[in-house]
Amino acid sequence: MSFIKSSGGIWVTLIALAMLAAGSKIALADTTNLVCYVDVHNVEQDDPTNIELNEAQSTVTVHFGKAHYKNPYLEYKAYTIGPLPAKFETNTITFSHQNGTFYSNYVINRLTGSLFDNTTNWKWNCQAAQKKF
Repeated sequence: MSFIKSSGGIWVTLIALAMLAAGSKIALADTTNLVCYVDVHNVEQDDPTNIELNEAQSTVTVHFGKAHYKNPYLEYKAYTIGPLPAKFETNTITFSHQNGTFYSNYVINRLTGSLFDNTTNWKWNCQAAQKKF
């Protein structure tokens, strides 16, 4: 009992710190999720691509869905990149990813809802994810 009395100030400080952290911008930041479908000739997406945007932390995570070329058939497996540092501007969000010697520069257009890979010229049409139930 004497421990609780003597460390009461510590507990008050810890509770205050927890409340301060919970009220910070990072703690309150919601992640925006986008659902995207590839818009490339001869490519069909089996699963959508999902993008997680965290503006407060300036990060983007992309979960690329499984896709394939229609003719000739060539499969792309699903994979994830990120979280990656991103630059959030008024009309665009830009980020880059390096996979070995392959380097991709991505731009998300906030006005049109498109994701574009400047390296491969692949485009995805995106919309904000909405809960269905």
